[in-house]
Amino acid sequence: MRRLMDRVGWAVAAGLLAVLLSACGGTSQGLPGADAFPDQQGSASSEELEMGEEDSFSAQSCTLTPAGGGSLTVVLEDLAFTMDHRAVATITVRNNLSRAVAVSASTGADALAVQGSFDGSPAEAKAGSLLGRTIEAGASAQGMVVFSLPSAAGSGRLLLSLSWGGETVSGQFTA
Repeated sequence: MRRLMDRVGWAVAAGLLAVLLSACGGTSQGLPGADAFPDQQGSASSEELEMGEEDSFSAQSCTLTPAGGGSLTVVLEDLAFTMDHRAVATITVRNNLSRAVAVSASTGADALAVQGSFDGSPAEAKAGSLLGRTIEAGASAQGMVVFSLPSAAGSGRLLLSLSWGGETVSGQFTA
């Protein structure tokens, strides 16, 4: 009888854990499942997503066109919130300029700045395989960017901003 009660107890605990994870919009790894991203294309800015909701966008694109000619095409895909106050996104950059461009977390003379904010507070681009890379003229690069959200963040909106060098052009993705 005691073994039966132990098994029932573990089954109830597992069921509660599954309910909690689904309520947070996550899986056992802390990220939304692959089926949580319906296909949706947009430009510059699109739908807003409350942190913790299960649905998000699959891809959005934006084109930055500096005054000197050429362009940078940026595609943001698979944005996901983790349970440890981070947001992770895959970003692809196509450099249609006649010169190389570096990808940075801060603005610079020849850098594509990837920055974010969460309910008006900075969401710092802390890590990722795309940061620090140089994209040659005519080439593309894809990589992950990890944003550190304010520790007190509960639910809210993440706004990603992309700006190029000293130019005044920028594109914004809202997720």
